[in-house]
Amino acid sequence: MLIKLKNGSIITLQNIIEIGPEDYTITVNGECLIFPAYPIPKDELLSIINDNVVKIRIETNTEMLDRNITGKMSKILKEDFLLINKALKEPKEKKSIYSDF
Repeated sequence: MLIKLKNGSIITLQNIIEIGPEDYTITVNGECLIFPAYPIPKDELLSIINDNVVKIRIETNTEMLDRNITGKMSKILKEDFLLINKALKEPKEKKSIYSDF
């Protein structure tokens, strides 16, 4: 996957899982869905959040798919990133299965 930022830089992400025919999900509309996994270093994630994504390119078995992206994507990623960081920093209260039952 290629991610182009507003400042012109390009981030390259590689799928880390093997995808075979058993991984395809066919929707009611006959569309074929797959769910790749792209690990991303924190510094690149912060670049995506702060520099606004303008375009994404995904390579399939048959073609290259380009999608122009609005500024909303970076905003959503930033909100999610902040929520995840907050959740990771908050101390977890140890509860048993009987707590608040």
